[in-house]
Amino acid sequence: MSSMNSLPSETPSTILSVVEHNATLMPDKAFLIMEGYAGGRLTFKALWDRATDQAVFFQRMGVGAGQTVALMLNDGPSLATAFVAAMRLGAIPFIMPTITHKQDPTLFWNAQHGALKRAEVALIVASEVTVDHLSVNLPGFNDLVVAVEAIPANEDAVAVELPPRYLLGPDTVAFLQHSSGTTGAKKGVVITHGMMLSFANSAAQALALHPSDVIASWLPLYHDMGLVGCLVLPMLIGATVVQIDPFDWVVEPGLLLELIERHKATVCWQPNFAFQHMLRSVSSSRSFNLSSMRLMIDCSEPCRPETLRRFRERFSRCGLRPTAIQVSYALAESVFTVTQTDENASPRVIEADMDAYVLGRIEPRLGTAPFTDFVSTGVPIPGCRVRIVDDGGGEMQDLMVGEIVVSSTFLFSGYFKSNLAEKSLTHGELHTGDYGFLEKGELFVCGRRDEMLIINGKNLFASDLEFSINQSCGIKAGRCVAIAPYDVRTGSRTLVIIAETEEMSLHAKEVLGHDVRKVILGEFGVAAHEVCLVEPGWLQKSTSGKVARGANEQKFNEWRSLAKSSFPATVGQ
Repeated sequence: MSSMNSLPSETPSTILSVVEHNATLMPDKAFLIMEGYAGGRLTFKALWDRATDQAVFFQRMGVGAGQTVALMLNDGPSLATAFVAAMRLGAIPFIMPTITHKQDPTLFWNAQHGALKRAEVALIVASEVTVDHLSVNLPGFNDLVVAVEAIPANEDAVAVELPPRYLLGPDTVAFLQHSSGTTGAKKGVVITHGMMLSFANSAAQALALHPSDVIASWLPLYHDMGLVGCLVLPMLIGATVVQIDPFDWVVEPGLLLELIERHKATVCWQPNFAFQHMLRSVSSSRSFNLSSMRLMIDCSEPCRPETLRRFRERFSRCGLRPTAIQVSYALAESVFTVTQTDENASPRVIEADMDAYVLGRIEPRLGTAPFTDFVSTGVPIPGCRVRIVDDGGGEMQDLMVGEIVVSSTFLFSGYFKSNLAEKSLTHGELHTGDYGFLEKGELFVCGRRDEMLIINGKNLFASDLEFSINQSCGIKAGRCVAIAPYDVRTGSRTLVIIAETEEMSLHAKEVLGHDVRKVILGEFGVAAHEVCLVEPGWLQKSTSGKVARGANEQKFNEWRSLAKSSFPATVGQ
C-alpha cells in the first residue's frame, strides 16, 4: 500500500490478515488515541488482542458467520475492537448513531427500528446509557442487546474455538456502511474484504499515505468519511488516528486545530460545513501551529471555492501550507474516495456564467453578469473511472452538466437485503444521482439530482441557494432549506426558503426576509415565492447532520394544510 513495506509476505486476502500482521509488526504503536475518554489509547496489538477476546464473547452470545452485529457506541477504542471482533467471526458489523439531545426521540428510534429489522441483526453492542434507551424505546430487541462495559476482558480463547480467519476470502462481506443520503431509509452498502483492500491500495497511492501519517478527526464513524477514512483505512495502512468527540467539536471547533498541533497530524478529512464552522466560530485572535498538516481534504458535500479560499487565507498565518487544502469526491458505494486533487497544487476553480449554467452549460463568466464558481474535485484515483451522461445515458462533452457515472475495481454490487433502485447500477457502472461536469479530466460537482429545483424553467440546486443565503444573510450553515412545493394557486412549483432565526421582533424578521429575497434574485435571477422564518430546532436533519430536504418539505406542506393559509412565519412577501 503505497510506500508501505509492512504488508504480509503473501498478498493479503482479508482485512483481518493485515490487522494481525500490523499487530505483530508494530505492537506498541498507537492505532487510536481518543482524547477525553478513559483508556482512550489503543495500540495495534491491543486492537487485535481485545478484538479476539470480544469475538469469543460474541460467539458465546450465538453470533456466527454471515450474521449482522450492530454497534451503537460513541467513537472510541471499544467501537474499534468490537468492529474487528465481529469480522473475526465472519460476522458483519455495522455502526449506528446514538441519539443526541437535538434529535426528535420518536423519529430517531423509529429510524433505528427500521434499520435493525432490515439488517436482521443478531447482536447489538451498545454503551450502558444506550442500552437503557434501547430497553425503553425498542423493547423488542432486549434479548439481543449487550452493554460493552459488560464484556469481560481476557476471555479464554481456548474454551471456545474461533473459526479460522484465513477461511475468509476477498469475496466475504466484511462490513456494512450506510449511505449518507437525507431522504428515505438509510441503505447498507455491502463492503467485502477484497473491495476494502483494493480501495486501500488505490487511496494510499493517490494520497501517498504512509504508516508515519497521523490522521486527525472529529468525524462520527457511522458514515463512510469517518468509518473508512478514520478507522479502516488507517488500520490497514498502519497509521495513527487521533480523535475527539464529534459533539465536543461542534461546541468548540478549535479543538480540532489544537489536536492537529498537539499530535503533529498530517491528514484530515471533513465536509465543507466544518471549514465554515471553524471560520465562523474560532476566534481570529487564537494561534495554532498547523505546519505538520499535509492534506486537509474537503469532502462529502458540495465543496465551495469561497470557503476554501477564506480558510486558506485565515490559517496560512498558522503555518498551514496553501496546497494543504485539497478536495475529493467520495461515494460509500465505491468504498470512499473516487476523485482526488493533487497535493502539489491548489485545486482549480472555474467561474461560470449563471445564465448558461442554469441551462446546463458551463461558459466563461462575462464581465459583471451573475456567475457561479466551482472547485475541482480532482481526477479519478487508480482503479476508478468517471463519465458524465445525459438523461438518456449518452456520454456528454466537457463543460456540459449531466449525471456523474462511476465505475471502479472496488465498486459495490448492491445494498444489503435490498433491491437496487432502477438503473442505478448497470453494466458495472453506478449512476450516482449527482450532477457535475468534466474539464481536462477533472471532475467538478454541481449537486444532487434530488436537490434540483426547476423554477420558471431554470435548473437550480438547493445547496447553491442555501450556501448563498448562509454566506450573505448571516444565517448559519444547516439553518435553512430551499424547497419547491407544488402550489395549486399557480399550478406550478414555487421557490420557498425556510430559515431558522433567533430574531424575535417583526421588524428584524422583515429585514432578514428582504435580505434573503435580494440574494436569491440577484445571484440566481429567480424570485422566492415565500421566505419562512421559524424558531431554532424546527428543521429536521439526518443522522449525518444534513438538512433532510424531503422531510422538511413534507413538514411544510402539513403545516400549510393545517393552517389552511399562509405558513405562520412567512415574512417579506
